[in-house]
Amino acid sequence: MKKMMTLCLACIICLMPKPVYAHVKWFTEEDPNRVPIETIISPLFICLTCLSIITLICLLLLEQHLSSHHLLKRLHKLSVKETIIRFILQYSIAVSLFMQLINGNIFAPEIHIHNPVYTWLLVIVIFLYIIPHQLMVKVASFILLLLYLQFSLEYSWFHMLDYFFYIGLILYFLMDRTRLDQIKYPIMYVTLGISLCWLAAEKWVYPHMTMNIIELYHVPIFGLDPIIFTVIAAFVEFSIGIAWIFQLLNRFFAIVFTIVMFMTTLMFGYMELIGHFLLHIMMIVFIINGKNLVCLPSRVFSNRQGQVIFLASQFILLLTSIVSLYYYFG
Repeated sequence: MKKMMTLCLACIICLMPKPVYAHVKWFTEEDPNRVPIETIISPLFICLTCLSIITLICLLLLEQHLSSHHLLKRLHKLSVKETIIRFILQYSIAVSLFMQLINGNIFAPEIHIHNPVYTWLLVIVIFLYIIPHQLMVKVASFILLLLYLQFSLEYSWFHMLDYFFYIGLILYFLMDRTRLDQIKYPIMYVTLGISLCWLAAEKWVYPHMTMNIIELYHVPIFGLDPIIFTVIAAFVEFSIGIAWIFQLLNRFFAIVFTIVMFMTTLMFGYMELIGHFLLHIMMIVFIINGKNLVCLPSRVFSNRQGQVIFLASQFILLLTSIVSLYYYFG
């Protein structure tokens, strides 16, 4: 039975196409022409919605069987001290912000620093993150939060949802060694998941931008039509985002996702590294974390039927909400 479950899981992973995880706006000069909503909600879209739900339900049902597998048991027993994880995140943020500073941007390649005040604040944040002191790191995180809020006002809140994972990193340090310490990891999962879901919606609403990247960078599409591949890629990205939000992905899937993201970095180069450096670090942290969180459906319902219904209904609700919001405000 366990061998069958493991085989099914391997098949699911292999059947998932490798999507264009690169941020579309960074690599194309194509005008962002929004397609009609009736073009987005196509029969293919509905079929892939059902397939995505089935795949996530399989992950949910396989959770207990996978956790009992002897190889994965040994993987989950590996643990790293929280001090090391904190050190990795702290100095990775400093390195990422420094790379952005020397390129004249913050949070992402397309968000340029146009005010000397922001430049000096960013320098202060980098300097404070380098100092190995809890108070200094918290002050740096608070200043970075203010910068995120300021650029959200300038570029719009919906635009900054692409980089919502920064909020998870900021709150990690603000909550670290406080009464809220126990929820800092779930928040990191959720913020990363929201970022991925929002990025997926970009591929549905502006598919021609993604197709332009496929043509320019000769992205392998496995013989599929470019528009079909784009829709499938968006669903893979959205499903992974939902899996992070519901905390269905464990260390094993973090490893798979890290490998896929590393491959896209090799394809798209330095700009991709600048924009997604912290995503790679977050994946590494999730791999070495050692804290196996109980997935959200299991916390809401004790029986499998309730968990399946909850997961399916929430997937449809989030899909509808995010597509609608991105279509009208993205």
